[in-house]
Amino acid sequence: MKQHLVKMLCMMLCLLLFSGCSEVAFTPENAIHAPGAVGIYRGVQAALEDAVGKDLILKYPLVGGINTAFAPCDFDGDGTQEMLAFYQLPAKGAVTRVNFIRFMDGAWHSVQDIDPVGSDVANVDFCDLNGDGIQELCLGWNIYTNRNNQMCVYQLIDGLFVQCAAEDYTKYVLCDIDQNGSTELGLALLDVKSNTSSIGFYRFNRDEWTVVGTLGLDRGVASYEKIATSTLNGKTVGVFLDAYKGADNTITELIYYKGGKLYNPFASSVDHTNVATLRYCKLTSSDVNNNGSIEIPFMESLPGYDADPLAQQEDGSSEHAAIAQNLICWREYNENVGDTLLLWWYNPSDGYYLEFDGGLQNAFTVVYQPAQKEYVFYGWEQAVMTDRLFGIRMFSEDQWGTDETSGYQQVYSDGTTIWAIHMEKGSALGLSFEQLKKSFHLILQ
Repeated sequence: MKQHLVKMLCMMLCLLLFSGCSEVAFTPENAIHAPGAVGIYRGVQAALEDAVGKDLILKYPLVGGINTAFAPCDFDGDGTQEMLAFYQLPAKGAVTRVNFIRFMDGAWHSVQDIDPVGSDVANVDFCDLNGDGIQELCLGWNIYTNRNNQMCVYQLIDGLFVQCAAEDYTKYVLCDIDQNGSTELGLALLDVKSNTSSIGFYRFNRDEWTVVGTLGLDRGVASYEKIATSTLNGKTVGVFLDAYKGADNTITELIYYKGGKLYNPFASSVDHTNVATLRYCKLTSSDVNNNGSIEIPFMESLPGYDADPLAQQEDGSSEHAAIAQNLICWREYNENVGDTLLLWWYNPSDGYYLEFDGGLQNAFTVVYQPAQKEYVFYGWEQAVMTDRLFGIRMFSEDQWGTDETSGYQQVYSDGTTIWAIHMEKGSALGLSFEQLKKSFHLILQ
């Protein structure tokens, strides 16, 4: 709730600061002098300029999910908002600085300029990490000589921020991982140089920086994509970390705390390798059915593709389009992997996917026809491929309406390309054409 309020305040502040400005003013890097602030916060920028000079460039790090140059927060819990301002001084080089501004005696005043730790500020967050009711400041700095960032934690002591901890990180998360009532800082670190991958959770205990737990992760990943939290079984906190292995392969690491230890149920106990969630696409974990919990996209082979000699093309060849061989099964994890909630036949090469109810898993298979560049769906019963159900393929606008498209019905057009389905029966998989049409979705990346 507190982070949500911060996001709302940041958005409102941006509107107040920049209302009436030209489009150029929205990108202060385009001009040395920062845009003029208006409204209740008009004194914030004036206070910053009085302290550091007028020739400054406002910077826009990610603050609680919102890019903003001014971040409000009641750091000391007195009911009054303080401000952080992010800026650069061109005369002193391309280094982002952070200025702490308070409202005192009816006006805004700069009270502290926080010493830069790196070249730029990547992430900013506020959280009470020691349970004293006062927000700690978490600044993620880009370090000159490191491909990863450094998370610096600052405490407000006698009205000024004092750095109390610093750790390298690639992605970070704030959550109560051990559910003791206090928030911990989770730092995932991918160190390509040392060929290690890990996550650690940290908290303050009587103002001492302590480790809640650390866990090794799959070191074969190339990069981390995103990190998010969700509840498992409606109570246990789960941290979902999506990572890319190579150009088009993705895994999801799931970390939770139980019995005084961190666990990743999908990792090898020997080398932490994660093959259980490996899929040959860039899909990341998400709440796909809007039920409030994050689902993981597991990849499974379509029926027949693991049993020779079924899956032959209609021209008799044994070569198949790899995309036709796999399904994406969206499942939750609640102590164990649950049933398939949604089923996607996912086709990134042609830019679309078809979504089905999870109960249709093992009810069909797909064969690629290379001559027509068409994917044909067949029924599947008792380990046998049955009737042809429908085919789906792409046409250009110029092709549409010719003899080649006879029998096809359009499901979508983007103005240049038409995706169309040829139904073999009145319904396929118990679905009408209109239902199949609704199951069609473009892949938006």
